[in-house]
Amino acid sequence: MPDAGLRVGVRADRRPGRAGPRRPRRTGRHRPPGPHRRTRRGHHRAGRRRRARRRLAQPARPGWAEAFERAAAALRDAGVRTVPVDVTALLAAARLLYEGAFVAERYAAVGDFVSAHPDAVDPVVGAIIRAAGELPAHRLFADLETLDRLRMAAAAALEGTDAVLLPTTTQHPTLAAVAADPVGVNSDLGRFTNFANLLDLAAVAVPAGDVDGLPFGVQLVGPAFSDARLARIGRLLTGEQATPVADPAEPPTATSGGTVPLAVVGAHLRGQPRNGELTARGATFTRATTTAPDYRLHALATTPPKPGLERVVRGGAAIEVEVWDLPATGFADLVARLPHPMAIGPVRLADGTSVSGFLCEPVALADVRDITASGGWRRHLADTAVATGRVPDGVGVG
Repeated sequence: MPDAGLRVGVRADRRPGRAGPRRPRRTGRHRPPGPHRRTRRGHHRAGRRRRARRRLAQPARPGWAEAFERAAAALRDAGVRTVPVDVTALLAAARLLYEGAFVAERYAAVGDFVSAHPDAVDPVVGAIIRAAGELPAHRLFADLETLDRLRMAAAAALEGTDAVLLPTTTQHPTLAAVAADPVGVNSDLGRFTNFANLLDLAAVAVPAGDVDGLPFGVQLVGPAFSDARLARIGRLLTGEQATPVADPAEPPTATSGGTVPLAVVGAHLRGQPRNGELTARGATFTRATTTAPDYRLHALATTPPKPGLERVVRGGAAIEVEVWDLPATGFADLVARLPHPMAIGPVRLADGTSVSGFLCEPVALADVRDITASGGWRRHLADTAVATGRVPDGVGVG
């Protein structure tokens, strides 16, 4: 069974007759305020076993708890094992989106326009943005500190997991309900989603049937760039045929031949001064390609000169790389001897696959030249040779 290593939790507290989102009881024990599941590999630790025995709240809308359980059961039927996980930190971060000072970002973006054109903006949105302009700076810094603590707590809760299973929302409000309390209703609708951007998490929404003629859905949440893995788990719920896609959050493993594909971008390219570090370890060249258009390239002040590859959220470009296959032992030795500020991590290629590759620690990129426009290290060296009439010492242009 291909997904037998996955685990998702199921035990929960139910009150099907109660309307509206429910709050945790105030008892001597902490009771996380939302339904949740997580997938995980490996053995339970004692603390996690204690968490597994706690009773966890479910969606309170009639029929929603049962629909959520059916989704978890469908994963179990597909070979997934289930355990509960504490998502208190996730839900606390979600509340910061509406109740904290991060709304000041909206004022910084459009506050002047809203103030100058009050009639051109939805009155509710306008009121929120104008109020955000009155928030003191110390509130934002306090919330940033709170978010840092919640991020660490969330990371601990997700450690060793494949994904967390949550509902996508809490209700189907009427237009009248939204008009009566637009902020409250929207905050409630995002109870299980508003934390994702703040905590830099990935999420995939999956349809999970109907309740009383209205759609019900669940979502799978995981670390940033785990989208492919989440989609693979989601297909267990929808029955869709899986399409092989590399997961950037999971470094590629050795092939059946015992080699690891490695993307190189600078001094390890063919004809460059450190290419011998690959060939001496038994590496073989497989192809020349480019990264996905999500990267920037920088000229580092190192000897010999070499570039630093950085993945960015926006403003990236495709950068020329070579892919080499290294024996697993040679790959391990290369990584163990890697000098600062170089690092090895997942690199997305133009065809959507992901391989291990050379990246650069962000701390080394503060005051270096951005050479992304060159499209690659060789082109940068050629441009430099034309502009200066000389090639930098220790490098080759070919």
